[in-house]
Amino acid sequence: MEEEVAEGEQSPEEDIGCVIAILRTARHLSQTELGKTTGVGQSSISEYERGKKEPQYSTLERLVSAMGYHLSAVEETKQFLAVLKRKHTFATPGDRPEAANLWKRLSLYGQDVQFTLVREAKEFQNWALAEFLALESGKLLAADVARAVHLARLSIAAAEAVPGDNPFLRQVRAFAWAHLGNALRVSGDLRKAEEAFDTGDGFWKMGRGDAMLLDEARVLGMKAALLREQRRLPEAIKLFDRALELDQGCLRPTILISKAAALEEMSDLAGAVALLREADAVSNPEDQRMLFVIRHNLVLFLANSGRYAEADALLPEAGVLASRFGDALDLIRHKWTKARVIGGLGQTERAIELLSQVRAELAKRNMHYDIALLSLDLASLYAKENRVDEVKTIARHLVPIFQANDVHREALAALAFFRQAAEKERASVEVVERVQRFITKVRRSPDLKWEHYSE
Repeated sequence: MEEEVAEGEQSPEEDIGCVIAILRTARHLSQTELGKTTGVGQSSISEYERGKKEPQYSTLERLVSAMGYHLSAVEETKQFLAVLKRKHTFATPGDRPEAANLWKRLSLYGQDVQFTLVREAKEFQNWALAEFLALESGKLLAADVARAVHLARLSIAAAEAVPGDNPFLRQVRAFAWAHLGNALRVSGDLRKAEEAFDTGDGFWKMGRGDAMLLDEARVLGMKAALLREQRRLPEAIKLFDRALELDQGCLRPTILISKAAALEEMSDLAGAVALLREADAVSNPEDQRMLFVIRHNLVLFLANSGRYAEADALLPEAGVLASRFGDALDLIRHKWTKARVIGGLGQTERAIELLSQVRAELAKRNMHYDIALLSLDLASLYAKENRVDEVKTIARHLVPIFQANDVHREALAALAFFRQAAEKERASVEVVERVQRFITKVRRSPDLKWEHYSE
């Protein structure tokens, strides 16, 4: 007659079912054989071992004795399991579904409480939750970079709270730190972004050789994007290529877009356009936001290449995507790009009208560097038509605005040069475009000097 059992769910360190399974397997006994010897049903033994039920003490003693062990073997096996679990996190893809539910519960609380819970509440000390938070951080970058930074920091806290220290947990921590670095990069803090990536690199190296459940291609792609922002372009290209080698397919469009941006900064516009066309071919048609980014950049790079007719052919669809899936700033940038395209096609007055509208929108947002670049687009159009008075007006307004807003001194030097040339009626299209290229580059390369700049 089987004794009554009690329902119970054990923590990993106290999982008596696991202990029974280990001891039984060590004796080469099946559940049925053990059941016949003890009078405990095979179905009950199965439920014990799967953690569905907990045997009463007397039942446990009978099972252990029938297997030829002293009861002390139970504690010894528990201790063995505790040591094993401290050294190795048993991680499988099946752990991931619960992460979304954990975040749903966490999101009900304020940010400070979220940190407290992941550090102190055992149920939230979960590697898959750390991974989930990191990935959610990446999804928020375009819409809310401050929240993206918060989720990345919360991911780190969750990863560090998981008990133990083993190669896989180090990979989880590296993954979380890389996402913080990426969020900080997007926020514009490149120094802290590099520090975060360096911390992640240290964990990743210590985690080498363990089972790879995390996406290394994603980490490499994000680090390459930082190198691109730091103008370490050849290094960025090598890392993008390595990320493409490791990618299983889902990240390929994103990596190609980012690599295309690096090639564009290296003045390889043909290569950048080719990569964007490849990204377009392999992207998910249902990811309309991704499609917008690809088409917008393709129009921009074609325009920068002087291939205005090709860019113009793509403008209508890019405009539809911008209106449906872009935010307010996306719409402004699309209008700016459209103005450059139609200006290149000779529709000067319409281009000037659009650029004037965009400049007003940028001014509302205090986007001073962008205002300078756009104003130089206007000046270039005026210079092509030899409208020197309009060029002078732009030059006279730009320098005081930028002096008041503490813009990079080398950018100011370039703008001062532009103003002097305009006053002397020597601000040719070539002069305007040279100043514009410098201001674009000095934004990411603050050590670049105007007095030494030549192309």
